[in-house]
Amino acid sequence: MPALQRFAAHASHVVLYALMFALPLVGWGMLSAARYPIVDYGPLELPPILPHDAALYAALRTAHMVLAFLLFAAFLAHFAAALMHALIHRDGIFPSRVSWKARAGNLAAATENEVRPARTLEGYHHRRRAQARRRPRA
Repeated sequence: MPALQRFAAHASHVVLYALMFALPLVGWGMLSAARYPIVDYGPLELPPILPHDAALYAALRTAHMVLAFLLFAAFLAHFAAALMHALIHRDGIFPSRVSWKARAGNLAAATENEVRPARTLEGYHHRRRAQARRRPRA
């Protein structure tokens, strides 16, 4: 992978993690400035981290919205880069990153009788036809 792409990948990870950390904190501060309770579960509430202030609430609300759009844009850019490596470049970077790596030997060795369609009525009939083909005829 070229150095520029490596830098962009690293920078996008840093941006994604920074926004995933900052966005909830800004939201917590925004709700604290508006004096809204933040209920975790049942009687558990987060304490306010900022004083009640309408101007601060307005500024944090704008910041929260901008950060949310930035997070969405960073996610889309990261997803587009992953698809580019998987579908266009086919340079082996995508398969090295996914957790559901398919073993090429298993997929290549699969035959029609070994492939099991989803559990639908069509899949049921497919399996029945495959079983009938395997039975010896009398």
